[in-house]
Amino acid sequence: MSTAKTDRTLDGLELHSAHGYLLDSFLRAGRVDYVCDLVREICLQLGPGYPIALRFSQWTVRDLEARQFQTPQELEQALIPLKNAGFDIFHASTRRFWLPEFPNSDLNLAGWTRKITDAPTITVGNVGLDTSLFCGSGPECVGELLRRYDHGEFDLVAIGQPLLSDAQWCLKVRDDRTDEIVDHTAAA
Repeated sequence: MSTAKTDRTLDGLELHSAHGYLLDSFLRAGRVDYVCDLVREICLQLGPGYPIALRFSQWTVRDLEARQFQTPQELEQALIPLKNAGFDIFHASTRRFWLPEFPNSDLNLAGWTRKITDAPTITVGNVGLDTSLFCGSGPECVGELLRRYDHGEFDLVAIGQPLLSDAQWCLKVRDDRTDEIVDHTAAA
């Protein structure tokens, strides 16, 4: 990190604390303090001017239905200490961006995170995985993504798997050339 600090080669940093990997295991064990200590040290080493994001999830690679936060209150108990420790942005990883995270609310995980922390959020989860659905009118369509954006649920959208099949995916969507998109397949 000292190289990034002196050379200013780092614009920001995201800690991957999702999907059951190492840092996520601390969150799941109720040991948020460890991740808080880590971000405090990163802030100390890098100094001001580096946005630091935390990617987190409910699900894991071993259990796609896992839920570590059963209620908004449980989510808040984890997020507020993390925000206070130095995280600037929260990347709320879901498998399907259009699904509500908790009963009695339309908010997805990024929306709840924004409501709780008032910090910038990133949403993700099957965005553009199937072009016909993304360009259609179902819940996974671009219209639903824009509706949630317009309601302030998130600031950024992460796109993963579609880029594995078509590195020009973003440009094709921007330029309204969706008929040219190579859809993601398991083989990709």
